[in-house]
Amino acid sequence: KRFIFYLTAMERLLVSISLFLLFAFTLIQVIARNFFETGFPSLDIISRHLVLYIAFLGAALITAEQKHIKIDFLQHFLTEAQKKFLVRPLSLVAAFVCATFTWHAARFWLNEWQYSTVQDGWIVVIALILPIGFGLLTLHFMVLAVSADVEPVSDTPCT
Repeated sequence: KRFIFYLTAMERLLVSISLFLLFAFTLIQVIARNFFETGFPSLDIISRHLVLYIAFLGAALITAEQKHIKIDFLQHFLTEAQKKFLVRPLSLVAAFVCATFTWHAARFWLNEWQYSTVQDGWIVVIALILPIGFGLLTLHFMVLAVSADVEPVSDTPCT
């Protein structure tokens, strides 16, 4: 539980930094284009990747708090006991799907790394969010499957 607490704290910090940088870089681009008739092409690339950082880290945080989107139209017809019983198997299925995405994202990233030019190497490095993001989701769904009867992650460390 302590590991998950510190992991989510790190995810909160990274998503906050990513959001701040996205706003800052967008503001810089707007000012540069409107007032100086120029722009920074690298900031556009970084901004696109920051959106991915925000999306993946946000999804991991929401999953840790057990507030993720549950596409389950049957939940209205199930009792609380039945819902509790289904948390583990459904979390395992979600973890398996995310693990499959992690594997393929890692293969995609390695392929990009192998064929990237020296000038584009930094783009490939920041694109690591794809396998890392799916890996974080896999981890959070596995934790949810193992500890389905435990309360969601709180904002206070474990003692």
